Amino acid sequence: MSGSNILEVFIGLSFIYFFLSLVCMWIQEILTTTRELKARNVLELIQNLLDPKPGLLRNNSQLVYNTLKNQVWKNLADTGEKMTANIVKAFYDQPIIKSLYKGKRLPSKISEKDFAMALVEILKQAGLEGDKTTPDIMDTLKNGAKKLKSESSRSAILSLIENAELKSKNPEDKIGMLYTSLESWFNSVKERASGWHKRHIQISVFIISVMVAAGFNADTLDMFTVLWNQPIIRSGLSEIAVSSMNDENQSKTATTEEKIAEIENQLNNLKSVNALIGWDSWLLKVREKLKNTDDQKPDNLLCLILFKILGILLTAFGISQGSSFWYDTIKRFVGIREGETKTNE
Repeated sequence: MSGSNILEVFIGLSFIYFFLSLVCMWIQEILTTTRELKARNVLELIQNLLDPKPGLLRNNSQLVYNTLKNQVWKNLADTGEKMTANIVKAFYDQPIIKSLYKGKRLPSKISEKDFAMALVEILKQAGLEGDKTTPDIMDTLKNGAKKLKSESSRSAILSLIENAELKSKNPEDKIGMLYTSLESWFNSVKERASGWHKRHIQISVFIISVMVAAGFNADTLDMFTVLWNQPIIRSGLSEIAVSSMNDENQSKTATTEEKIAEIENQLNNLKSVNALIGWDSWLLKVREKLKNTDDQKPDNLLCLILFKILGILLTAFGISQGSSFWYDTIKRFVGIREGETKTNE
């Protein structure tokens, strides 16, 4: 087999991975939207900052999320009382945070500046309720911070206020430094939380990838064999891949669902596409094994099943790398093939 044909095998295989990666991305987008996962992650971050309760949201996320959305303050008029009862609820009730809501949905993103402004406003309101004659804004904020129920959050915020006081004598500079410190605190906790979220996302992506690979019967071992042995399918799939890569404008502007529909149309027009993905050809192979009167029939069938599992897991690992990875990989393979063609000419 020539180098050009080998490249076509890898282009075709990469294109199937690209298509299935888009399917995974589409499923993940649906799950993220319907389950409001981004908003829950933001809620967990705010909870960890203002009232840390290890494992609370991970174990009871739906309950806490619904409680926060639906809770109504009963007989609590003062901000200080609300802070003590539920500081996270009081934070989300701040106008600057309320403006980020999407209808009744909690915000899926809160910036460090919005966090600092909302928190300072809560502390100021709570501090003034205790002593409305307090002349110094920093003393007011400290009075408010002392009403926080969580000892760790209370100590952290008081420490940030005191550090801001030490760095300047100008009240405006002090409050500016406090804003900066609160923003840095927010970002540092967010960065630590992102490690867990990334691991969680990677696990969920792989699970979805396994389900997609199994659903399509996208077996890397079988697909490689078909592409290697059947030049018509190999060249046809390679042309579809090249055509899709050349249409860069559509790739950038089309939605994930539109890209999937377009590629699916093209694959349906490819002859013998069922030999690549789909369960028909494999089930036929299983039936042939079952008809076999050879004494080794059970062992042969077991090997067939084990290789199928291995092939699907290889595909799942491949498509879990993401559509962007396979898009770039196909473009590199196409570039190498075009360079080889020009050299031969």
